[in-house]
Amino acid sequence: MNKYQEYFKKYCMDNKKYIHYKLQSQSHTKINEYLNSLKDAKVDEDIAYILDKKVVHSGNEKLRALILNFYDYLLKEFNINTNSNLKDKKLINNPLLRELEIAKYLHKRPNRDEIKNEFNIENRELRKELADLKSGITILDTDIKLDIRDIKSRKLECISTVHPIFLPLNLTEVYALMTYLPELLDKSYDPNKDVIYDILEKIKPQLTEYAISKITLRDLNDIRPKFYEEGELIEKGKRWQILNAMKSGCNCIFYLENETIEGKIYNSSTIITYDNKKIENIDLINTDFEFKDNNVN
Repeated sequence: MNKYQEYFKKYCMDNKKYIHYKLQSQSHTKINEYLNSLKDAKVDEDIAYILDKKVVHSGNEKLRALILNFYDYLLKEFNINTNSNLKDKKLINNPLLRELEIAKYLHKRPNRDEIKNEFNIENRELRKELADLKSGITILDTDIKLDIRDIKSRKLECISTVHPIFLPLNLTEVYALMTYLPELLDKSYDPNKDVIYDILEKIKPQLTEYAISKITLRDLNDIRPKFYEEGELIEKGKRWQILNAMKSGCNCIFYLENETIEGKIYNSSTIITYDNKKIENIDLINTDFEFKDNNVN
């Protein structure tokens, strides 16, 4: 038994957990196995290096809580500061959930080492999960497929800004989303409604037979305009320009009938000027404007 195991035994006894230690509960057994790999010659910081890695890989919250308490004990009783960041680590031991989190993390354009450190995985796991995301994974009849490319400094760029969002909705919420919302959108001009129609089509396969039997689902393909096809906007149209300006919040120059103003598109018929004044009832589809920011995409 090395000194770290002695410390842990004393911790259990001092915290009235000795009975659990003697009974060799699962968490205590695991910690003893991890501590047994340490030798007295190693520096104290090695405790956190080994234990943190083991805990994160296991994804066990109970084990994390126990080890964090043990770290506090080491600092208080023996002045051993492990400098652990285990408290802030993500514990995801389900490969599918980890792939979804990686898909979101790729928005930051990380390199491979940053991904491994963030999710505490090895090269082999990272290669497999990136390959899965490139080839596509299916969840609730919804396909998630990313266009991931290598760029400079070993960083990865995800061309597809996919956000895996899953909503546990009750039937009233499903009705409001799938039936009532399209009715509201039909009564207004707003380029965003075409995007919403596409989202609703993606949700349809996730509905249960019960939900489909209780609400009336519209065939949105009959009312979706031609500028929106297969999830991609045709970037030459005026409607795309309006939608992109609304999404990015970029500054634009508007050429109105009697004046030229600078501002942002607030909604489908309202402009907010640089001095925060609203100009309403603007026919944007027939108003000439241009992006002041050159990096809008």
